[in-house]
Amino acid sequence: MTTRYLRVDRFLEPGELIASATPIAVKTILGSCIAVCLWDPVAKIGGVNHYLLPHPCRPQDSGNRFGVTAIPALLNEIARLGGSPGRLVASVIGGGCPMGALHTAFVGRQNRDLAIETLERLRVRVLREDTGGHHGRKILFNTGSGHLIVRPVRGMHERPAAGE
Repeated sequence: MTTRYLRVDRFLEPGELIASATPIAVKTILGSCIAVCLWDPVAKIGGVNHYLLPHPCRPQDSGNRFGVTAIPALLNEIARLGGSPGRLVASVIGGGCPMGALHTAFVGRQNRDLAIETLERLRVRVLREDTGGHHGRKILFNTGSGHLIVRPVRGMHERPAAGE
């Protein structure tokens, strides 16, 4: 088996988002966090965020570390670049529990639920969802084509499935 290496233009850290009118390949790694990938197939403009929690824990906390602000901020950035909110399609990735901790599973589920509810409220159609489970995920998203690759990241506390 040969391994194909893909070009990565930008690694997205937790709490960051990026949108681009020119094609770039964005990579990130998720555990209980969520990445929402948005793409306008007509304008060929896309973007992705990486948020840690659904809501701020304290009133003074803000920013794109929280889904409640990161998802609208990504949509606004794509619209600013010429994308149409009415044409956007989404993928929701992450929200897993890679270390097996109950609080991580709870946060992952809350992150996922917030993404789905927010996108529904904003009338953005979700074409793909890869969430939950007991593993992390690596993603590579192309903002120009909307192409998304999702690979599992196996944790040290995880048992491999039969046949692996």
